[in-house]
Amino acid sequence: MDRYQRVERPKAETPIDEKEIRISNQGSMRNYISYALTLLQENGSNQIVFKAMGKAINRL
Repeated sequence: MDRYQRVERPKAETPIDEKEIRISNQGSMRNYISYALTLLQENGSNQIVFKAMGKAINRL
């Protein structure tokens, strides 16, 4: 094991679009829904993209 060395790769962070909601396992559904409603009503958006990460994929 002395010959091996762990190399960490930097994660490529993509910027979040203003019409995009990323759902994680730690957030509550109520907060996601209320944020989506404000995007639809106040900002005049007609489309919202939900993206789930990790274990939150099963929650959708």
